[in-house]
Amino acid sequence: MSRRAAARLGDGRGMTLLEVILALAILAVIVVVLVTSLRVGVRAWEAGEERAALQQEIRAVVELLTEALSAAYPYRGRLGGGLERVVLFQGEADEVRLVTTAPPVGLDAPAVRFHAVALGPATEDGLGVVERLVPAEEPFGKDPRTLLSRVVTGIRLRYLDETGVWQERWDGRTAAGLPLAVRVELNLREGARADAVPAFVVPIPLGKGPA
Repeated sequence: MSRRAAARLGDGRGMTLLEVILALAILAVIVVVLVTSLRVGVRAWEAGEERAALQQEIRAVVELLTEALSAAYPYRGRLGGGLERVVLFQGEADEVRLVTTAPPVGLDAPAVRFHAVALGPATEDGLGVVERLVPAEEPFGKDPRTLLSRVVTGIRLRYLDETGVWQERWDGRTAAGLPLAVRVELNLREGARADAVPAFVVPIPLGKGPA
């Protein structure tokens, strides 16, 4: 066999060691890029899912607050064992207690006409609610609150009187009726975007302002 034929046979025997190393290096780079892209995609998907769940929970709280406040009723009842009947609406900066005609959240009485609601910070880190049927000797009791949301940790409230001034508090024992509207700001948990929901105003159709 001639040298030229032998060289031809040597050229057809396969890749050299250097070619194998280069091919493996290129394959490793491709694998690293694919794995990194997959991780970025998974993280982006998880962040999107978490944000969607956050927005959905906030939206549910906004709807509940809007429904309860807009259906506030100037129901007269007794507070603290007193004999005098007063309008059962007590508003603080971070809590509101009222009687509403909106459907209950957790009471096993969906067809009830009136029920008392207390909305404010829960014993856990979140927003909670207490509901009671009325009439009752103590409509706004100190029962443990049902947790509504861990994303919404609290609320800031203002109450509109008939002169157009926003009040820090509203007391049904001294007012002739309900406020004209309630301004609501939601406090969100640390890490949640503060601009997820702007402050909103809930008009109260049966509001009359103070005497």
